Amino acid sequence: MKSAGMSIREIVLILLCLAGLADTVVLHVEQERGTLGQFCEALSGHAGAGCEKVLTSKYSEVAGIKLALIGALYYLSMLWLSIWTAMERVRGGGSGARIFLVAVSGVGLIFSGFLTYVQAKVIEAWCPFCLASAALTLLIFILSICNAFAARRVEQPSTEAMTIPAEAVSVEVEPSMWIGALVLVCVVLASGLILTVMYKGSDSHSSSSPSVLEEWMKYVPRRVAAPGGLAYGSDTAPIVIQAFLDYTCSHCRDFEKTVFPQIKANYIDRGTVKWITKPLPHSDEGAPIFFAVAGMCGRFRPDSGLIEQAFFSYPMPSPKAGFDALVDALSLLGLDTSAGSFITDCMLKRGDAMRDSVVVEIQQAFSYGIKGPPGFVIDGIAFQGTMDYRTMSGIIDVFLRNREN
Repeated sequence: MKSAGMSIREIVLILLCLAGLADTVVLHVEQERGTLGQFCEALSGHAGAGCEKVLTSKYSEVAGIKLALIGALYYLSMLWLSIWTAMERVRGGGSGARIFLVAVSGVGLIFSGFLTYVQAKVIEAWCPFCLASAALTLLIFILSICNAFAARRVEQPSTEAMTIPAEAVSVEVEPSMWIGALVLVCVVLASGLILTVMYKGSDSHSSSSPSVLEEWMKYVPRRVAAPGGLAYGSDTAPIVIQAFLDYTCSHCRDFEKTVFPQIKANYIDRGTVKWITKPLPHSDEGAPIFFAVAGMCGRFRPDSGLIEQAFFSYPMPSPKAGFDALVDALSLLGLDTSAGSFITDCMLKRGDAMRDSVVVEIQQAFSYGIKGPPGFVIDGIAFQGTMDYRTMSGIIDVFLRNREN
């Protein structure tokens, strides 16, 4: 017996899958474009810092595949299963499809719960878009169960039907169950094949792979670093690294706190790397551009390195605004009041010129193909995104070996 058209619950379930698909696809596109930090802050304000920290952590990938892409595949599968289940119910069957729908949504809910735990206890930062996805996953699971029970009540045999003699009853397995099982297996196998191909493809084209770098460097001539920036190390160092960073970018700040000190001790101080920091604010207004201009003024002081350290270590979102935030950042690091007065005076009198200098160095980043902070240019070869110490030191060692040969 055929049922009426799609129910409100089934329509809402499909809409939830579409919303989750949109959420994950947009995040994946922003990650690939290298503009995740700007996107997060533009849509979620101060919460964007937590968003960027979560989506650039080591937990944002599984076997080298970004979770946003895995989430998109999950929601796409759930969308297809939801539509298929609704169509089977309208035709009077679909119990097998409903079982698979509940099972897949349950697996998604467990995985989503684990990721939420990681945000709370491990990363200690919250991504609004990830929380929205978790909420959608929960609602999808609840509606999947509701639809399954509602359809089961409709399919319950009447009292008269129960009086049919037992010998007259023939038990058959609903064809949709076998079809559903076959289709689900095909979907799983196809998804696994796609992810495997993508994973192998990303490995073979990764710019951070030493073997690939060594091959590239046979044909890429060493480029002279563009002028400007705040330099650390010897001018005669064989390797020059330009770091395009944003004082307010949480990922840049983590790099400065955990990775840069090791790079400085093991490479810069030993004369093998010259490091040049350049501003790449992810917004042309508010704190990002304000601190970038302040950092540009700080270059005229002998304690410019400490000033830069103060800006990177200042709490964000800032507890204060404007020049109060500037003075507060310097005082927290123990710098005297003269530093704050100097930079404030510079920004008031030469603010437009300093802003133009920031724009020049932003354009340098764009000329290398860097789309947003953080970005690194090592002897003319650009690397977009963050790096841990192991990754960066491995790349530097490849460049050093090439210079020696």
